[in-house]
Amino acid sequence: MPHLQKLRGTENVNGKNIYSDKSVARKITLKSPTVKGDYSYGSVYGPYLDTAHLAQVRSVVQSFKLNYIRKGMSDYDKVLTAFNYLRSNCRYAYRGWQYNYANTAWGALVYGEAQCSGYARAMKALCDASGVDCRYVHANAKASNPSHQWNQVKVGGKWYILDAQSNGFLLGTNTWIKQAGMSWDTKGLPTCSKTDYKR
Repeated sequence: MPHLQKLRGTENVNGKNIYSDKSVARKITLKSPTVKGDYSYGSVYGPYLDTAHLAQVRSVVQSFKLNYIRKGMSDYDKVLTAFNYLRSNCRYAYRGWQYNYANTAWGALVYGEAQCSGYARAMKALCDASGVDCRYVHANAKASNPSHQWNQVKVGGKWYILDAQSNGFLLGTNTWIKQAGMSWDTKGLPTCSKTDYKR
């Protein structure tokens, strides 16, 4: 995106700071980081979001990556950063999933209000952009809450449960099943660690 910037005062010319009393207009280009992910209609980030809403999600995700993800960060640090970012910038949508796309990444990342599915879809978008393996998971009929949704993320070569909406960070299946009463179809999903992540 081109911007015009007026410069006045000192300029660096061939390694020397030169004072200039004239005003110079220069064209500069601000680069946005490329982000991985599926921003097409029908995407896991919001299956019925149109291209304008998906573009807004992508913009927020690009900003997140630019401002928070650094070269050389471990997957643990990337996931923790995304988790804390989402927890700090989104609140639970008590009015229901049908208001303000609360069940999509747009609700969580752009509007700042979501239900479990919006948190999980947003976490997937942030992890995809950060290069962390992440899956979107839906509970089955045997769960204490059959409509609940969360993520599975890969950290340190193992998969863990991550539920940003209820503050569940890198949990093992033993904890998730016992404490939350969750059950899900594992077909097509990687096997999670039975124990919580230990750093």
